[in-house]
Amino acid sequence: MTLLSLVPLLAAPLLAPRQAPSPRPTGRAVAAASAQAAWPERLRRDARTAFTPRSAVAARATLDRGNLGPYERAEALMALGCAGATMERARLASWSAEGTATERRAAALALGELGRGVGDRLSELCDDPDTDVAACAALALLRTGTLSARARVDELTRGARKDLAERARNLLMFEVDPLGTGELPSARLLLDLRWNAARAFGLVDGQAWSVTLLGELVADERFLDAVILSEAALLSAPGVKDHLVGQLLEVGGEWAVRACVAGMPAELAELIEHGLWTPGRGQWDWILDEIGARGMAAEAVDLLMIARGQSGLNLRAIELLSRGGVFDDLEELSDGWADLTAGERILVCRALGNTHRPDVGARLADWGDDPRPPVAAAVLIARARLTEAKAISSLRTALLDSEAEGWALRVRLACELADDPVIGDLLSEVLPLCEDEWRIRVASSLGIAGRAGALIELREALDGRLPDGELGGLAVRALGSSGIEEDVELLADSFPLERRPILNRHLARALVTARHVEAMSVVRSALWRGPFDRSVLAAAVLIDRIGIYRLREELATPPSRATSQDIRRVGFALGEWGGLAEIGELQRRLRGRTNDPVMQGALLGALSARTH
Repeated sequence: MTLLSLVPLLAAPLLAPRQAPSPRPTGRAVAAASAQAAWPERLRRDARTAFTPRSAVAARATLDRGNLGPYERAEALMALGCAGATMERARLASWSAEGTATERRAAALALGELGRGVGDRLSELCDDPDTDVAACAALALLRTGTLSARARVDELTRGARKDLAERARNLLMFEVDPLGTGELPSARLLLDLRWNAARAFGLVDGQAWSVTLLGELVADERFLDAVILSEAALLSAPGVKDHLVGQLLEVGGEWAVRACVAGMPAELAELIEHGLWTPGRGQWDWILDEIGARGMAAEAVDLLMIARGQSGLNLRAIELLSRGGVFDDLEELSDGWADLTAGERILVCRALGNTHRPDVGARLADWGDDPRPPVAAAVLIARARLTEAKAISSLRTALLDSEAEGWALRVRLACELADDPVIGDLLSEVLPLCEDEWRIRVASSLGIAGRAGALIELREALDGRLPDGELGGLAVRALGSSGIEEDVELLADSFPLERRPILNRHLARALVTARHVEAMSVVRSALWRGPFDRSVLAAAVLIDRIGIYRLREELATPPSRATSQDIRRVGFALGEWGGLAEIGELQRRLRGRTNDPVMQGALLGALSARTH
């Protein structure tokens, strides 16, 4: 170990990002979240919203993009009204007449927020046969604040339509006492649309909603671990492994384990063999997952040999070993086929397919009639990978017939092996026939496998928006690996997302890798906070992505809430990664003040670097 253990430092307070991302449309339906808010909370949060001319510009861009859901369009229409976009009066009037029920109500309410020159159209809408639209028009009239508008709503209270008359009376009461009146459908819709429009296009608490979301994200230790440790594991600078070990032994957690697997698999195996660190079952699962996800079986053979002896892990370890060219146990696995579960049989099929040796195909000959569809599909895919002509033909036929029973299962299993040349070629034939989520899945899998042509299909399928869940993660990985500026900008426009932590981790890592300014605030947050090893690794990532001058700038103008220990820790990173050259520069800048925390930390860091 190095001098790292001699420098225990306190965690620094969380920093807000220096530069707020520009407001932009989110392209996501958030009505469900709003529905969870109680009525008093709806009223309170409305006071936190604001709109600017940029809100109207962003809303227009979203509406012009097309391919929107009704609620997404409703948000954009409301933003036009709230931003005072009087030039859009005709557009709002048109949507109030011709849209879906949701869009018509939103357009009517947006006209009321616009306020000027809308009385005649809203008065007409008060006679609409759809009572919900008429009630929204009545509320919109009241929002304009004119006496004539109030008189029109008062007239509705005496009209023949009893349901509308009751709503009009409630709206007049709402105008006077919103809290006391209680929740009304049209008023609830107004407040929800204003809130969601502010989050997508305007301001909340005086800043873009994305800034608030980013602040919540960087307050999550697991998120920072996932981004910083995963990226730091890819660095080759001396000392990185020391800090990875320090994070593993002193803090632990999933991402410390995964980072050690990615950055130092042989050394991690030695730690385990010598009893310096003993993983439990959950930690072994992380280890094997990381080896598989990063495609690093050949580099992690020592780890996999240890895992092979762990109860319940041997089959996963053996399948991964086969990816690394180790096939010692395949004969034994084949002999035990009858006693294996469906999941275990799929692993055996993949292991045999990984050999790319046609002579082992005989072991698969009698397994294709398995009554369980996933196993039968795995057998067929394995035989195709072994270049068996009949199996390739059968698999091609099965994949090209999207109406065939089990098609989705076979495509999903094939996508997991898209880096195999045979399977990749077949999926490339299938891709033009796929639609919707299957087009995204196949194109993403092929893109990750390095087939650049599939990325063209992926961009068209996404149409500027990322799907949720695992499918979104696949798309981010594919686009993030392309190295194309337009793909990076799409990812940046999507980040951060609300209540999607896994997808946010994928996005942040892709953006940090791409050196995008949108993600650098994540690195800065980790830099100025503990724990010690993660902070110093964040400095290494910052230097690798931007340059050591950026770390100097951080220390020249530290955050106002940074303590002397925070400054000393970041100074340590400057000394460790910059060496004696940075010490000399600091001495000139500080004019010999050796008791300055920056200099103290840098000296310790430089001394530590000499022991690597």
